[in-house]
Amino acid sequence: MRAATLRAAHDIRIDEVPDAAVLKPHDAVVQVLRACICGSDLWAYRGEAAREAGWGSPRALVDHNIAVRGGVAPVRSYIPELLPDILDGTLDPSPVFDLTVDLAGVPDGYRATDDRTALKVLVKP
Repeated sequence: MRAATLRAAHDIRIDEVPDAAVLKPHDAVVQVLRACICGSDLWAYRGEAAREAGWGSPRALVDHNIAVRGGVAPVRSYIPELLPDILDGTLDPSPVFDLTVDLAGVPDGYRATDDRTALKVLVKP
């Protein structure tokens, strides 16, 4: 499958990686339909947070198979009362995104966020 991977500071590429698989008892494989790039992702992109080469951006991996493994991961709190309206299409959260890219555009999305020409980037398959 294809994934956005961080090679080095300011170097994100779309690579072929092994398909997601359950390797440990607490692993899961999930389908991600949308992801985003925002300011907190820039720590690793700028090289200010230690990451191994080949590290996959947790928010920018969009494909049919995504592996989720235990460990530290960015998590957002959502207002529970709004989630049903978002899921049924009554409320459209997309106006907070000022740039939309596909998987191939993830490196451009990171550059735009880093250059402050975009605040929130929506990644769609």
